[in-house]
Amino acid sequence: MTLWVDRCTPELEDAHWMLAQMEVLLEVQRKGGIQLGEEGYLTHPKDGFDRAITMSAWVDHPTTSSGVLGAKWVSSRVANLPDLPRGRSITMLNDGSTGLPVLCFDGTDLSNARTAIFACAAIARLISPWGRWGGTVGLLGAGRVHEWQAIYMHQLWPGIHLTVFDPDTKRAAEFAKLFGADIALNWQEAIEGADVVSCATAGAEPGWVPDDLVFTADMWINTSLRDVESHFFSRFPLVVVDDLELAMQQRTPFHRA
Repeated sequence: MTLWVDRCTPELEDAHWMLAQMEVLLEVQRKGGIQLGEEGYLTHPKDGFDRAITMSAWVDHPTTSSGVLGAKWVSSRVANLPDLPRGRSITMLNDGSTGLPVLCFDGTDLSNARTAIFACAAIARLISPWGRWGGTVGLLGAGRVHEWQAIYMHQLWPGIHLTVFDPDTKRAAEFAKLFGADIALNWQEAIEGADVVSCATAGAEPGWVPDDLVFTADMWINTSLRDVESHFFSRFPLVVVDDLELAMQQRTPFHRA
């Protein structure tokens, strides 16, 4: 078994390369070459904001007769030290024939980048292909996922305008400086006039994102799970999930699938 710490590769920062990989994976999934397991979700019994999520999958990999089994474990500690990330991801791959582990690595960057590029893929497919679109995106949360998303969006849509809000004003200021975003003073200000809203926060409780937000955006992306409650989605005429069959199999509402 190989074990290593994740180091960000140049390809991971290339939005077009990442989109191409996502298209390959989606095509494999459409052809039945990927089977996703039911997601596991654990909330810390003493602090509801802390959580751990497990995700598993089987992939029909061409180098093995029985494919590859994989699992990702994401632990989240909201009140972490300033120099430590809120979430860490560990990924394990097992040989489908023997069940033996073949690879284990710190996949935090990969997990955050994958989450971010799928949000960009949704914009590209449903709002505007990459290129000349100069729309406004309101970002709720200035964490690692939205950092990756900002990197990708600036590559895909050079004329894009970003507005960001985070309850941590220092983090919001650092994000704005890095990615040329305007700083909003509250949730509502972040989404006013936005064409697309993306929510990627540490929230996990009712009221974390206010239910009375007023917005006219064409799309709301629930980039990280459980930022808003189920009744919030009743305000939308259409809810899109990346895998309807899997979402219907999960014993959880669509907004958490």
